[in-house]
Amino acid sequence: MGRNETKDKDVVPVEGSTVAVQRFLELLAAHGNTEALETLSLLPLLDQISCAFTAKDRQGRYLFANRTAMELFGFKDAESLFLRTSFDPSLHLDEATVLEVQNAEAQLLTGAVKSLEIEIPLPAASSRVGWLHITKTAWRNLKGEIIGTLTMGRDVTDHRRAEFLRRGHAAILEQIARAYPLPVVLEGLVTLVEAQLCGITASILLYDAEKEELRPAVGPGLPVEYTSLLEGLKPGENVGSCGTAAWLRQPVIVADTFTDRRWQNYTEMARTFDLRSCWSTPILDPAGHLLGTFALYSHTVREPTTEEMELTAMATDLAAIAMARAKVEEQIRHLAMHDPLTGLPNRRMFTQRFQELITESIRRERIIVVAYLDLDDFKMINDTYGHASGDLVLREVASRLIKGVRGSDLTVRLGGDEFAVAMPCAPGDELSVRTRLRSLQAALLEPIRIDGAEVICGCSMGISVFPEEGSTPDELLESADAAMYQVKRGLE
Repeated sequence: MGRNETKDKDVVPVEGSTVAVQRFLELLAAHGNTEALETLSLLPLLDQISCAFTAKDRQGRYLFANRTAMELFGFKDAESLFLRTSFDPSLHLDEATVLEVQNAEAQLLTGAVKSLEIEIPLPAASSRVGWLHITKTAWRNLKGEIIGTLTMGRDVTDHRRAEFLRRGHAAILEQIARAYPLPVVLEGLVTLVEAQLCGITASILLYDAEKEELRPAVGPGLPVEYTSLLEGLKPGENVGSCGTAAWLRQPVIVADTFTDRRWQNYTEMARTFDLRSCWSTPILDPAGHLLGTFALYSHTVREPTTEEMELTAMATDLAAIAMARAKVEEQIRHLAMHDPLTGLPNRRMFTQRFQELITESIRRERIIVVAYLDLDDFKMINDTYGHASGDLVLREVASRLIKGVRGSDLTVRLGGDEFAVAMPCAPGDELSVRTRLRSLQAALLEPIRIDGAEVICGCSMGISVFPEEGSTPDELLESADAAMYQVKRGLE
């Protein structure tokens, strides 16, 4: 896809249409090419159309070009272009384009085809970077003999760009609908935007609401050393473009990172990575909650163009849809694997991770101590204080269990008032683990406040050990469950 970007150079002014046409006619006459003169009687009219028009002889030499074509090639007068070929470096055509044009003209000159349509990049001397759709036909004299080729070309950059964006937009929406991983969708979005622009690098940061910080999501065009410095960026005033945009919940345009106060604490970073301007826009959900930021970086001091801001608006909209979808999917996955009341893993997730723990323990020659816990007098609490209070007790029990286990331990609410904990350890550490379980059991005996009253909800506990008392999660839980009921019967 061609990139639509205004260059810094000025368009070369072409001499007045009447003068230009007259000079081409004079040059043709001086050159003795009466056949060309006979068939170019409408030259004044051709010079006024917006499409580029050129005429070449059988040797591929330019005999005429209208004003639009002259501007595309960067010539200001007829003498500069007259009798040059497409191979001439002054026409600023790349080699692949020249060969494609030459092949098309060769077919026309033999009479094998009447006309050909091709798309070529705009000449490098053009004021735009994009694409030209050209139609080439054989040029015949009044006798019907082929004396050269005629070319009509029109700038299709905007159309091609719009079509490219439409397809890219549709492709990204399809990825979102098909639940592609968020990094894949966001990288495709950044690539789509960068393909439209010259000298621009895009990036997306994600916002972690719990930690209240930003972290890099995608930014393939930025140095890894730079993006790593953005990890954990806290939104706030004068925190670069992205940090400030996230703080204000509105776009922040920084034309010069070396002098703008919002980059005063990051000027050295900007100098190191030659990031002269940065324009950041917050990504918000429909309720206005911050999801992240989308930024464009330039190596030159300037503000964004209208086109760049339009692309930014498109990108933030698509990113918001993708992030919201990913957030919902994550919530669904969490609910599928966790107990909605306590937030602990449910039996399905526990079994899956427990099996992984068994596999790892076999590899490392470790044991696993499994505790099955059943709350005492929980029915009485429910009947006395109501189910809402019972739920509060369950959440408090879950909280105390989490605080009492290690990160490598597994904790689950099996259902009702039953919980389980799996603790891997070296064979020689089993006694220490059993001691920690007794401490955990004691912690559950601490009073819980409900509606101004204090209740005590202890638990009965049964223990099994892998591999002696089971080789699967179900076998170990059954063994620990049986041991727990023996304890309960002993209390009756």
